[in-house]
Amino acid sequence: QGETSFRAPGAMHHARWMSKVLYSLKIWMFRSQFKLTCSEERGLRQVCIFAVRIYLKAWMQAPLAAHAPMHDLSLMKELSTYRAIDPRSADAAFMKMKKHTWYLQPELACLGLFDDHVDLKTKREMVEKLRGPDCFPMDLKLTQEEIMSKQLPDFVSPKSTYLFSALRIEDNEFLGHDPAHWPKIDAYTEAQKRVHGLKVVNDMAERGVALAQEFNRKLTKDEVQLQAIFRVVAEHRKRYPNCRKKTLLQ
Repeated sequence: QGETSFRAPGAMHHARWMSKVLYSLKIWMFRSQFKLTCSEERGLRQVCIFAVRIYLKAWMQAPLAAHAPMHDLSLMKELSTYRAIDPRSADAAFMKMKKHTWYLQPELACLGLFDDHVDLKTKREMVEKLRGPDCFPMDLKLTQEEIMSKQLPDFVSPKSTYLFSALRIEDNEFLGHDPAHWPKIDAYTEAQKRVHGLKVVNDMAERGVALAQEFNRKLTKDEVQLQAIFRVVAEHRKRYPNCRKKTLLQ
């Protein structure tokens, strides 16, 4: 059974990480009822400590789009600090996080402007970076030592204004006011509602995109035909929005 459980297709077994954490905590609570070797108990203890101190908080905050930039930066800093407790786990998690730093790119870093957890001083510095020269590096490859000295405004540049056009936030005159007054400005509150309604991309969505891309390549490798397929699918979904018998018989 144990061998079969790790034969899930693709990276689906990684999606069960949260369940593994819960099982680990339960086993630790009732460890006196199990026959564990010293090595097993030590490994179990490492997993439980990492989950309680690092993972659970990160997992609970992950769906918050506005908090994503500050959340990712704080998580990477916490992992660097966690090296003093468990360097192996901290280094492994940090290396994984370095592959998922899109919320620290300029285009998404200014989501922090709509985060109530970000203090006013930081928001003022972010606004200044929006107006300053564009000196942000193309590749975000920071070491653990470098990440400790970084703050959220360091990831903002004039390119960050792309977020407003992408979200169709046409009225951004609130940037001309002090962040302390933003909650009283209708344009800001409306933009904040739009940001809070965003769905954060997770690894399930990434697997869905990867599956769709692989499926598309099975159908055709010709770009013209591929775009034609997309149009047919879009028209089909428009004509048949659900699978009800009444809809299909129209």
